[in-house]
Amino acid sequence: FMYWLVRYALRHKPDSTLPEKSEDPVSLEQLQKLRHYVRYCSASYGKLAVGFMSRSVSKMIADKDGHAFKNFVSQYTGLKEADVIHVDNRGGLHRPVHYVAVDKPMQTIVVSLRGSMTLSDLLTDLNCKPDTFIFHGRPYEVHRGMIRAARELDSEIRPLVLSLMQENPGYKIVVVGHSLGAGVGVLLTAIWCSEQKGELSSTTCYAFGTPCACCKALSKALAQVVTTVIVGDDVVPRLSLASMHALRERVIKYFDGDRMTSEEGEEEKAKRKRARTSRAPVDAETFTSASSSSRVPFNSPPPAPTTRPPPPPPLQPPPPPPPPPRVRPQIQ
Repeated sequence: FMYWLVRYALRHKPDSTLPEKSEDPVSLEQLQKLRHYVRYCSASYGKLAVGFMSRSVSKMIADKDGHAFKNFVSQYTGLKEADVIHVDNRGGLHRPVHYVAVDKPMQTIVVSLRGSMTLSDLLTDLNCKPDTFIFHGRPYEVHRGMIRAARELDSEIRPLVLSLMQENPGYKIVVVGHSLGAGVGVLLTAIWCSEQKGELSSTTCYAFGTPCACCKALSKALAQVVTTVIVGDDVVPRLSLASMHALRERVIKYFDGDRMTSEEGEEEKAKRKRARTSRAPVDAETFTSASSSSRVPFNSPPPAPTTRPPPPPPLQPPPPPPPPPRVRPQIQ
């Protein structure tokens, strides 16, 4: 299937042209916020991963405590290490790596979630059957693995976030994430915003490379609190169980079209041939002879078969000539 998928991708060039005028223009203030919070997403991958993508990071950040995750987050984001409150860099099944920090210059409490890096993250991605989520009294379909991760994360960090909001009055909650972390972050934001009355109801989310975490109806309902960023033809935001089934059907139809057409053509030819060779319907009273134009009653007996003389017997080969007489020599 991957072989045919690659062939289809090489032959079928998508139309990646962008419209001249964007239907949803982004303000300069929003761009500055996105630039600021994208560093929190990068920091969630740790020094080894970020340093692999950019060698300047390894040289820029001091390595005082080895590859300590908390130390790297504080240096990469520009926060004090004391402002990085909670860190979970192990993760697990339905439990992405995350951390909670207090951004005093922006007066926000940031919850950052990492994308897929381990086998457990991959299993969370593959748990992609739809599940039901109630938002403001209406049911919506969401990604089963991501909503389970969002609920477990909610039960874990909700007390911590509420206590930080009490310690820092006036601060707002911002959830950021990339890839798997973006999908879980969107659903975590939906869980908190579904509480119409509460300190968590004003949560906003900045998601980068967001996968298909929810249905279209829920994405429209969250448009006021969730901002997603997609780069060009990134496959992750377009990849889902439904899109894979649709892609499989399109690939099969694309490459089997000629074969199916030829088979249908052969079937039509066979039908026409059978129609030509089949005997035409005869009249109940008479039928027309092919050798003469005279009509013969249909119920008349068939003509007597012509008798032919029997074939002559096969010729027998002539008998062999008798052997010459044997003459015994006389002894004198």
